[in-house]
Amino acid sequence: MAYFLIVVEGPHDAAFIGRLLAENGLTKVRLRNSVDDYWAPLIPTQFPANPQGRLDHVVRFPDIYETADPHLTSVAIAVAGGDSRLIPEVQASLEILDVALLGGVALVSDADDIGVDARFQRLNDGLNRVNAESVADELRGFPLILPPAAGSVSAGAPRVGIHIFPDNKHEGTLERVLLECGKTSYAPYCDPAIEFVNTIDASRPQNVAELENLRAGSGRDKAAAATVGGILFPGSSLAVSIEQGSWLNPLSGTEVGVASARSFLAQFLGTPLAE
Repeated sequence: MAYFLIVVEGPHDAAFIGRLLAENGLTKVRLRNSVDDYWAPLIPTQFPANPQGRLDHVVRFPDIYETADPHLTSVAIAVAGGDSRLIPEVQASLEILDVALLGGVALVSDADDIGVDARFQRLNDGLNRVNAESVADELRGFPLILPPAAGSVSAGAPRVGIHIFPDNKHEGTLERVLLECGKTSYAPYCDPAIEFVNTIDASRPQNVAELENLRAGSGRDKAAAATVGGILFPGSSLAVSIEQGSWLNPLSGTEVGVASARSFLAQFLGTPLAE
């Protein structure tokens, strides 16, 4: 069995990566007793599941995808809960997994408004700190060989990759990718949703506190994508609309970010993914 760990910011990122894996023959594991023993340390066994004892409504556990029997590839997608939690989540996971058996570890983040280069440097610096601490503690499998740039994967064992939405080049988030896809797959809803968000934005003064988040960074993209998801899957999260909906089908083939995500996963898993 080849094991691969992907750490993402939020549930919608996990759902998007999961859809790309599912399109290529990997099946989501739905039952706890079907989870490969290798991933058992990542699944909480008590509540609260965090060291701080917070009474979070959602207990995080990884989404796990495997190829059909015989299981040759097993991918765990862990949700960190934000960009600032990516490195701690990676470090915590690698400290309890047998890194010697891990085929690869990937970090998936958003460029946001700081840009790809700055985001990559932050993640790279964080991984270097993990390396330094792990080497000092004489942990097996370290130091990790880090990738040279966003969208690339190192040739180490385990290999390490960093993918930054929307396309390893531009500012933005996964929601920009979704809206690009939605202009084809959800054309009757996507443009009206964007227009709706822009109309609300333009109708209110610049000093309105309620719209600070909307007007910051990729807030408009996030609001428009959530609007499409809410229309098609009322009462559900954006992650649910990605996993159960048709954001990725059909596509024109020119959508920003889809090809780069597929190319990254192909490098990371060492197998070509469907176009």
